[in-house]
Amino acid sequence: GGGCVGASTGCNTPLQGSAVTLTCPESCYSGSCVNGSCVCDHGWVGDRCQHCQGRFKITERSGSLTDGPVNYKYKTKCTWLIEGQPNSVLRLRFSHFATECSWDHMYVYDGDSIFSPLIAVFSGLMVPENIGNNSAPEVATTSGYSLLHFFSDAAYNLTGFNIIYSINSCPQNCSGHGRCVGVNPGTVSSSRVYCECEEFWKGEACQIPYCSNHCGSPDHGHCDLTGGKRCVCNDSRQGPDCSLPVPSADAFWELPGVTHSALSLGRASHQAVVHRGLMWVVGDSLTLLSCRYFNDTWFTIPILHTVQRDFLISNNWPDVFEL
Repeated sequence: GGGCVGASTGCNTPLQGSAVTLTCPESCYSGSCVNGSCVCDHGWVGDRCQHCQGRFKITERSGSLTDGPVNYKYKTKCTWLIEGQPNSVLRLRFSHFATECSWDHMYVYDGDSIFSPLIAVFSGLMVPENIGNNSAPEVATTSGYSLLHFFSDAAYNLTGFNIIYSINSCPQNCSGHGRCVGVNPGTVSSSRVYCECEEFWKGEACQIPYCSNHCGSPDHGHCDLTGGKRCVCNDSRQGPDCSLPVPSADAFWELPGVTHSALSLGRASHQAVVHRGLMWVVGDSLTLLSCRYFNDTWFTIPILHTVQRDFLISNNWPDVFEL
């Protein structure tokens, strides 16, 4: 402690041994104020410890990670390893993401190293809080671990990202239209949890509405609750909720009821053409696929030779193509 010497004449000099505390002009984001300066925690840099620049290991069952409260730093390299439990589902929800498109990237691996499967790469703008939180993209790993690596170049830095993670939680928190059920949801366990949707909502995350306005029953249509959970319109009505007359100048989207099979899996480097009620898919395989619209079924046509042709045009489709 200390006191003032010569109080009768005024004194502003403390005695020897008195403590002088210097405060930081601004708060330290990820660090502590020591003698007027921010001392950063591991993995953080900047005068306010406001930029990530290092490696982080996370073991909590749920939480969040971010590059910092301001625009990220140029030439940033940050890595997070989230450790759950083997074979549990780990969900990553991107509540905010804004980086320089095609230059600053976030890599997501399903595992604990860069040698694990790469399941997602993000770059550009995804700001779901502007259009509704339920639209936030979500990535799930099944190994129980996730490695995230972010890097930026030397120019044009944006606001960065906020990512919320949780172990064994339901997708999109059931979008606010259902409840998460299973064995101890939210705990470290390999047991499966799933969404139990409210009425008139379906999908893995209860994100798809169906039978809006009861399909205009009984005048416009009715709701099929036993099959695809969708509106079945009367002959004079159309649209996802049977609200449009037939004919109608208004456009609408319709999801075909094609049953998924090995034949209808995703393809690349292919072409498709619609001809006389059939969709023909050529490329990315040694078989030619076709889908019949009237009964929603796929079938294959074998290709005898694999000589490359740029186009195949024919008005009379044979049973077997020779290329």
